[in-house]
Amino acid sequence: MFISDESYSVRLPGFFGDGQSAWRMLERQSMDPWYQVVRRICEGSGHRIEKLLATSASVLVGILEDRNESNSIEVVQVITPPWMNATALDRMETLVELTAGYDHSGEYVLLHKVECGVVYTTSFGGTSGTSLLTEAKTIYEDPKRNAPTVPECSTALMPKNPG
Repeated sequence: MFISDESYSVRLPGFFGDGQSAWRMLERQSMDPWYQVVRRICEGSGHRIEKLLATSASVLVGILEDRNESNSIEVVQVITPPWMNATALDRMETLVELTAGYDHSGEYVLLHKVECGVVYTTSFGGTSGTSLLTEAKTIYEDPKRNAPTVPECSTALMPKNPG
């Protein structure tokens, strides 16, 4: 969840539309992965780009389900916490595939495959393969994933198996 502070609110009543307000700063306290979705909105003969921040995979699902002929998803990025990406900082990477399922102990697990091929898992038991999950379901798959060029991963970025 994102937390807002009233002192960072932009006070322009009605400027952003009914029920909307703007904030110059938000706080995030969770150590779970979250997502940035870049969406193209077609308006007449033109378009605009909006960036949506989703605090969880369930919010991401809602955004993905909202696609129609007038809006499309340009890219989904996942922001992984240090415990998940085996670095000292949060890391933002292009999401190629998001799969959900249950591991051998019944824990709900998300597998995040990023552009360079690394798979980050929410499992503390180290489950990082879809074959190890029951009731596995693909939540998101990048339609551009078969693009000819995929950047190399540095071995320094490869997550360590927590198990």
